Amino acid sequence: MEKGKKITLELEAADILKFAIKRQVTDLFKDFLFILKSNKDKHGEALDKLYSSLPEEYKKYVDLADYYTDGESDRLRSQVLQKGNDSIRNLNQQIDELFVDFK
Repeated sequence: MEKGKKITLELEAADILKFAIKRQVTDLFKDFLFILKSNKDKHGEALDKLYSSLPEEYKKYVDLADYYTDGESDRLRSQVLQKGNDSIRNLNQQIDELFVDFK
């Protein structure tokens, strides 16, 4: 490329809209993932408090009641990612059916 020559990048309005939607939906499902992790951490803290306050013969029941396992956490994380990606894909398909122009 010659020195001083500018590159012009032309984007369709629909492509700009798709990009903006992808960023917003991605930010949304990242926030949901953060909330899930925070919820799991709080769940663990609550179980730890319960465990430490119970007599020894009842502590085994705390482990039985712990539904928020790593497997469950992974399943919920996967669902959030899948729903987010599905939303992006569905919105892009809807945009493809429209004529998009900006002022």
